[in-house]
This record gives sequence, C-alpha cells and structure tokens, in this order.
Amino acid sequence: MSAGRYEIAEGYLRRASEAAQAAGDLSAEARAVTDLGRVIASAGRPSEAVAELAAALDRFAALAGGPEVVRLHAALARGHMLKGDFSDAIEWADQALPHAERLDLVFEIADLLITRATALTSWGRVREGLAELQGSLLLAESYGLAWLATRARVNLIGTLALEDPEAALRLGQAGMEDARRTGARDMIATIAVNVAGVAMTQGRFDLAGSVLEEVLASDPDPSDRFVAESVIVIHRAILGEPYQAMLDDLSAYAASRSEAGDDAQVDVARSWADLITGRFAEANEASMRSVAVKGMSDSEVLPVAARAALWGGLPDKARQAKSTLQESGSHGRTIDAWERGITAGMAAQDGRLDEAADAYRDVIRQLRDLGSRFELALTELDFVRFVGGERPEVLAAAEEARAIFTEIGAKPLLRRLDETLGIPVD
Repeated sequence: MSAGRYEIAEGYLRRASEAAQAAGDLSAEARAVTDLGRVIASAGRPSEAVAELAAALDRFAALAGGPEVVRLHAALARGHMLKGDFSDAIEWADQALPHAERLDLVFEIADLLITRATALTSWGRVREGLAELQGSLLLAESYGLAWLATRARVNLIGTLALEDPEAALRLGQAGMEDARRTGARDMIATIAVNVAGVAMTQGRFDLAGSVLEEVLASDPDPSDRFVAESVIVIHRAILGEPYQAMLDDLSAYAASRSEAGDDAQVDVARSWADLITGRFAEANEASMRSVAVKGMSDSEVLPVAARAALWGGLPDKARQAKSTLQESGSHGRTIDAWERGITAGMAAQDGRLDEAADAYRDVIRQLRDLGSRFELALTELDFVRFVGGERPEVLAAAEEARAIFTEIGAKPLLRRLDETLGIPVD
C-alpha cells in the first residue's frame, strides 16, 4: 500500500507548525498542530494523533478559553473517539462545548456534538447518541456546513442501522451522492464502508460490492483501502469467492502499524470468514479478540461470536458472548433482535425446543419488519439447525432462507443449509 494524500498533508502541516513556532506566532502554531492531529487521526492513526495533541496542551495554555484551544480540544475529542476511548472523547467534548457556544463557534459546536454523539452510541447509549447525531445534522445543514453535514451522515449511518436499517441505507446512498458531487474524497471511503455493511445486512450484496469497488477504483489512501478491503473479505467469504490473499495483506498491514484497532478490524473480517467456512472455534476467538480492543462496537461483533459458538457446539462461549452483549448496555431494534436470536439458540441447545421455537418466530418477525434479509436468512438457518423437525414454520424458514441465499449468491451458506436438511452436497 503506497503513501497517500494524508502523508502529503501531514508533511505540509508539520512545516507550517515549525514556521509558526519560529516566527513566534502561537495562534498559527496551534492551528497547524490541531489540523495535523486531525489529519493523523483521519489516516487511521488515532493513538498517535491523541499523543501529539495532548503533548501540545501545555504549550498553548496561554490561549486557554480562546478559539484555538477550543479547536484543539475538539480534535482531541475526535482522536479519542476514533481510538475507542469513548469516555475521554465525551469528557473533552463537554469541556469544549461551553467555550464554543460562548465564542459563537458554530462549526466547532456542530463538530463537537457529532464527536460526542458518536462516542455515546459506541459506548452503549445508542438512542441518546442517535438523537444527538440527528440534531447535529440539522444544525450543520441549517448553517450550510456541508462538510460537517456529510460527517454527521457518515456517523449516523451505522447508528441508525441499529434502529432502522432501511432508513440508514437510504441515508448512506444519499450521502454517497453528496460526497461525489462535492468531491469529498476523504468521506467517500468511510461512507461506502458504512453503506456496504448495512447493505449486506439487508441482503443487498450487489450494492455492497459496487460501492466497495468504487472505493478501490478511486486510488484511496492506504488506511481507507485497509478498511474497505476488510469489508470486501467478508463480502467475498459469504459469496464463496477467494479472499485469503487479501486477508493476508490486511494482516501484514496491521502488523506494520501500532494501532490496536487495525488488528481488531482484521479479526472482524477473519471471524466472518471462519464462520462461513466452518472454523467455528476460530471465528468465536477472533470475534472476542476484537471485542477486547477499545473502539470495536460490541453490539455488532458479539452476534458473530455467539453464532460461531452455537454452530460449533460451544455453549459456554455462546453464554459469554451474550453476557458481554448485555453488559455493554447497548439497545436498539436490531441489537435486541440479535440478543433474542442468541437466546433462542441457547434454549434449543439446552433442549427447550418449544421455548426456542417461540423465540425464533419472534426474531424472524422482527428482522422481517426491519428488512434485514441476510440476517433473517441466517436466523432461519439457525432455526432449522437447532429446532429442526417437521414443524411447518421450520420448513417455511428453510424455504425462505434458501430463496434469500440463492438471490444473494451465498453458495457456502446454501451448502450449509443443505447439510442441515440432510441433502447431499457435492
């Protein structure tokens, strides 16, 4: 992966900071250091960004209460959020917001609110963060802050998907159009990855594939390519396409850096690949490793860990995943359906088949209402696998799962369904 635009910007800002320091212009130096921290964080190195910005706090103490320090604190809050230090992100945002309001810094107010809301959602306070993100978007739009409006949409996509994935997908597609029209290349990759994730959950693998390929065709920066390819690995594994070489490249890239979040990103991709290919213990372990790293959303990773444990006959691991999900405190229509599905599988494995069947019927209804067709098909496969028998609803679930997997082109999952039904597999 070659050097990209972030490195060019980083070099320019370091020179600007040095020039301002040499000239004794503390305000200009503070602006350059703040912008440098934001660029480093955007390049996928939030730990380094936080260290750089924190080291500058004492130097700019004379500017306390002024706009330069507000912007520095805003950059620190964002760095902590990207690093996964959500409580620190909220603390820095709360510290800066009163000063930003007093100084009438509307851009910084909206920026801080977006960061704070995103940290809240990742910290388990999903509905509170969702409401704050929606308010941030309205604020940015009302003041014509196009870049911040796009940033709010980027962060809103993943959060809204936990409550209303169809609305999240529409928002993401509109965000892609806005980014293309305004030339916001730094946003397109992130929007595309978020859109792809929601699209796959909704069974729109064609859309997911097209937006991910658009990222690769745009000559992205290495960090953006890394994130996009981590999702492409999942996409390819589900469709039964070759992915191992790309996964190896991702592992090598992560190993060359010092960001724990990169290793976790690789583990998420690996967990899906292992789940699909039948390495259930490995899939569970990779998922739980990613959960142990700050910055990975427990609500999105833990269902993979739980399903891998259930498919692999590892009840203690399934209970651990469910317990960790509950302890995260995250809620939302999608999250609640995931948790109910885990409960159903555990009940079935304990021999409580009627209880499991009732739970699966409830989850299937919820996922159908959400339009989450891929997750619906996976849950129906669980229903067939763990409850089984000749119950009419089980047979109907098998038929619908087959139709969805066929439409998607998920050949490995079609084979697993056939194996579950006792149909010979080539």
